Amino acid sequence: MARTPVDPVPPEIGFHPYRAVYRLPYAIYPGGCWTQDRPGSASGHPGVDALMALPGVAIVSLREDRVTLVRDPGTAWDSILEAVQPILRDHFLAQEATFEPA
Repeated sequence: MARTPVDPVPPEIGFHPYRAVYRLPYAIYPGGCWTQDRPGSASGHPGVDALMALPGVAIVSLREDRVTLVRDPGTAWDSILEAVQPILRDHFLAQEATFEPA
């Protein structure tokens, strides 16, 4: 059974200007941390792959209920953040299962 899609909270862009953290309403990768830092390589998760395909996204990390993006310094946040919400909603928040990398 699929979860009811909800919008994630806005990203926390704090002391690090190249990192945005999205806190989701439930854990997507409980008990661990997983990082994808090779753009163009398949992760085994369509949401991570979609985030990594966004121009300017260099790293995607999952930990408990957080999705963290690190951007390339030459890319502005505006172009990235606009595309992130639908990816999170469709690939993380609407899925029943938690992420299990291959």
